Amino acid sequence: MGKNRKRKWSFKSRVKLQSEPDLQNIVQFYVFESPVPGASVKGKTFEDLGWKDHAYATLHAKMRESSGLFEKGHWVDCPIKNVEQELEKLDRLNGYDCSFEFAVHCKRSDLNKTEALFYLIRNALAHGGFRISTDGPEHYLVLENRADGELKGRAVIKMDALLKWAKLLSKKRKGD
Repeated sequence: MGKNRKRKWSFKSRVKLQSEPDLQNIVQFYVFESPVPGASVKGKTFEDLGWKDHAYATLHAKMRESSGLFEKGHWVDCPIKNVEQELEKLDRLNGYDCSFEFAVHCKRSDLNKTEALFYLIRNALAHGGFRISTDGPEHYLVLENRADGELKGRAVIKMDALLKWAKLLSKKRKGD
């Protein structure tokens, strides 16, 4: 499918995890082993894994190696009332394509920006607000988080990047 063809934000298609090993690994890490504080009893938090304060700059540099998400303006955290406005600025409110990776999500007072991004990913996966889109050789995870009908965030991120981020954070989990 061409990169410039807009697709609808729709998540009703069934997913068969047994036929998607990469998705299995993504769900395992981002849902069951989430590093977001309070998101999973099986997860070790970013802080537990040694990522706190200025270490986040190093984490972002390592994450940047596998994703275009860190391009200027492609990763936005904002008040929930501004989520739709920020998606409109990226031309991603009414549809999406895979021409660039992005994430727009609401801020949370109890989470930093990185934790809030991982919380968006976790919630979209846990509540079924996701789909896989393929564009050429690349597979993207298309994510949406809603609560009580209110849009809290959307993202399009390469599955390969999500797997690399999980591996990066899981390296610190050795010995569990």
